[in-house]
Amino acid sequence: MTTSHVPTHRLIAFTTPENYAARLTPLIHHKGWTPLWCPTVTVEPTTHTKSALLHYISPPNPQINLFSALAFTSRSGISAFFDALSDLRSPPLLPSGDQFIICALGKDTELVDNSFVGRICNNNERIKERILLLLSLLFLGFISTIWLIIGSLVLSSRA
Repeated sequence: MTTSHVPTHRLIAFTTPENYAARLTPLIHHKGWTPLWCPTVTVEPTTHTKSALLHYISPPNPQINLFSALAFTSRSGISAFFDALSDLRSPPLLPSGDQFIICALGKDTELVDNSFVGRICNNNERIKERILLLLSLLFLGFISTIWLIIGSLVLSSRA
């Protein structure tokens, strides 16, 4: 007669970026399960990304002033843009002009704080932060949504 072994606790394997794993792990523990984080892909800014972003924000005439919004689809994109801004002596966006919108998804908006906004423009009255909380989203759908919101040119930063 064979008996099957039934585990007394569950082992839950999950694939997420490291920043999400830090939030998900305690939730799994809370359920009484054992988490096993298995990252599959890591996305980080590169020197090429930084160079491409600097093209839009560097003096003497930063091209960011031709845009109406920034649309970030990831924390990596926000971090890459912040890193590029750190190379500048002054914010690239003119303090006067039409309202400028910064878009991010869900908890990623935590990175778009006063420090971040202040590095983009000296006049934070010009900046309108827009938070988009969408459960299922493709990049092109995100840009289409932004286009409907502002009906203008959007600079999207993806690392």
